[in-house]
Amino acid sequence: VVAEKDPAYTQGDLGATIAEVTALRSLSYFYLIRTFRDVPFSREAFTDDDQKMDLPATPFYEVLDNLIGDLRNVEEMAVKRYPETQPFYQTGRITQDAIRAMLCEMYLWKGAVDPIGYDSCVYYAEEVIKSKKELNDEYEKKHRLSADTKAALEVRLNGYPLVNDNLTGTYFGNYYEELFVEGASKETVFELVYDDEKAGNGMLANGAVSSLYGHSNGTGLLVGSKYLKEDIEADYSKRVIFEPEQKNKLDARLYVNCDGTKDNSPILKLAARSFEIDMKTPSEFAISSAACSSAEFFCEGRLAIVKVTTEMFNKYGAGHDEISDVVSRLRDVGGVEFACVLREVGNDTIRGNLRSKTSFDCSVFAEQYGGGGHKRAAGFSIKGRQIDELADEIIKEASKFL
Repeated sequence: VVAEKDPAYTQGDLGATIAEVTALRSLSYFYLIRTFRDVPFSREAFTDDDQKMDLPATPFYEVLDNLIGDLRNVEEMAVKRYPETQPFYQTGRITQDAIRAMLCEMYLWKGAVDPIGYDSCVYYAEEVIKSKKELNDEYEKKHRLSADTKAALEVRLNGYPLVNDNLTGTYFGNYYEELFVEGASKETVFELVYDDEKAGNGMLANGAVSSLYGHSNGTGLLVGSKYLKEDIEADYSKRVIFEPEQKNKLDARLYVNCDGTKDNSPILKLAARSFEIDMKTPSEFAISSAACSSAEFFCEGRLAIVKVTTEMFNKYGAGHDEISDVVSRLRDVGGVEFACVLREVGNDTIRGNLRSKTSFDCSVFAEQYGGGGHKRAAGFSIKGRQIDELADEIIKEASKFL
């Protein structure tokens, strides 16, 4: 019907719209079940007062499974990139990154009752980080950052596309300002829009949010305490957080780091100096390195497998979860299409972690061993098997698809 009235509205546009409204519904339900646990769950639109509304509560994990299924059905239909001329759309509208970030957290909750959920959680986290790195690379090319600047950022941020902040001088606060004042930062995946898009491209502020917290043209209903304001004005040294010179504004959000031209107004960034990400303990580094070094490759390099035994964990004093990065590192080796890490975790149990980057379906393969997950990331746990025997079986079975 829409296409008949507007030929420019394509099937792809329809898919993106369905993905966006599905994600918003799923996000709303996700907040509900985290707050109240079991809640009435329905996908039926309520358009008539005669419809039954007093629905029974649906168990938490049943709702969660439904939300995960809904999002996985639409994730590829969602918009991947909005035009650069609409920066608020990329973070204020539902995108593939937003859906995958939701799936990442939902699978984290799923992992509490099914360890396979953690594999999918890691997969979706990696997908969001990968997408953000692509956006960051595009930004660096556009702004032609110098080699020295790129090198400094690489060392400081460990390759992650994070907001940079000043490293010298007395003024800090770019980080806070970009994230919580200007908004639509390169770290943001999805956020409620406070203000109208300044470029005037049609992205309007969320009325409920701006009426509560204010926007550039006025103060919201939730305001800072006048007593706190007076206390700060009485003691100039407390101006680290609030900017008291805007006496006609009581919105605390507008005080915070909005004006970097005034001395002492911005918040001092908590990590003003270099900070480390993904730091490994010595035992984690040792077991991870040893596991990678023991990797075996089959099918002309398309299959990679690692076996981590109890003896190896004991040798390096490492825990069973300290090799979480190994399977992703294997998958990222050139030519590898399917990676598998098997580890002995005690109680006569072997846990398998699977990753792929082509048409190989990890979830279908994991089902053979009582597991499951996502097409590109899955896992399983199995009892009563010898790790060498299981590895040989997996190599034989996986080779049929490679």
